[in-house]
Amino acid sequence: MQLQADIFGWSFRGLLISMSASGYLRQNAEMLSIYDDLIREWYVDIGYRIVLNWLVLTFVPYVFNPFLDLLFQKVSEWRARKETLQAPMDKLLQRP
Repeated sequence: MQLQADIFGWSFRGLLISMSASGYLRQNAEMLSIYDDLIREWYVDIGYRIVLNWLVLTFVPYVFNPFLDLLFQKVSEWRARKETLQAPMDKLLQRP
């Protein structure tokens, strides 16, 4: 696993190592790779994950929104069938 974040000498990796009480977490934090610059290995290890995530998140709304719209429509219709307020309200609003 790789990690690229070293801001003003503070890194998430260093914080994990210093604050972890768990030996398992400390061992995993020590295995994180550190990149000094955006070199080719960084793009191979991390860059593709960013691009793949971006591409997936680009198309997910177009795939799931029609199903969510249909679900919300069915739930709204189901709730409307159970609604009993409309008939009494119609009677109250009629002219005498």
